[in-house]
Amino acid sequence: MIYPIDDRIYIDIDDTCYITGYSKKTIYKMVSFGIVPYYKRFVNKRMRLLFIYEELVQTLRYIEYAHEKRYKEVVLFEDN
Repeated sequence: MIYPIDDRIYIDIDDTCYITGYSKKTIYKMVSFGIVPYYKRFVNKRMRLLFIYEELVQTLRYIEYAHEKRYKEVVLFEDN
């Protein structure tokens, strides 16, 4: 579900899983290790784990870039 709060678009864990293709378990691990920025907010009298869409996309692009760069370094190392 999308929550417009404070002029920002927050998305919940289900939409985060849908957008990223990761499972809830993976998202929770990324949150616990501090990889993905998150926010806890009360929505409809319940505490929700929310993500700002723009921050999530930016973080995932960085993770993808770092993974791709690391893969290229491994391939170059193996060629020598």
